[in-house]
Amino acid sequence: MTIGIRLELPEVVRLLQVNARIEQQYLGSEFIPAFFDERYEVVSVIASGLTRSDQLIGLPGSAGVLGALQATVLRRLFVAVSYRSYYKRDDSGVFHVEAHLRRILPRLTLQAVYDKINLKGISDIRTLDDRSVALAKMLYQVNSFISVGL
Repeated sequence: MTIGIRLELPEVVRLLQVNARIEQQYLGSEFIPAFFDERYEVVSVIASGLTRSDQLIGLPGSAGVLGALQATVLRRLFVAVSYRSYYKRDDSGVFHVEAHLRRILPRLTLQAVYDKINLKGISDIRTLDDRSVALAKMLYQVNSFISVGL
């Protein structure tokens, strides 16, 4: 169950659009939200050999908080950041940030994404290690339904 507040500022004269939310989440035992999230392939099997499903066994029910902010500037720059943490689960912080710079040239887009799991606290976000995933890509739109990227 989730209880939260969402604030959405509509696009003002094509300059800025902002969306923010904060949620209090209540989780049952052996449950995590977004099981198949963007980090699934990285954490599907950890070093001990436990699968993603095995990692849920014995996981206690908990409550936690999620905060998220998204902004679009001039319909070209999109930035999203979120952080979630659960009160009774050690190292439960999950951080996500992404930025998309659209149509730098008529058909060129740049994207960057950074995710970090099992955070001990906010200061742990800036360290790169085996709990971090960083991705950068450049996309060229060949036509309306095909993009090629690096």
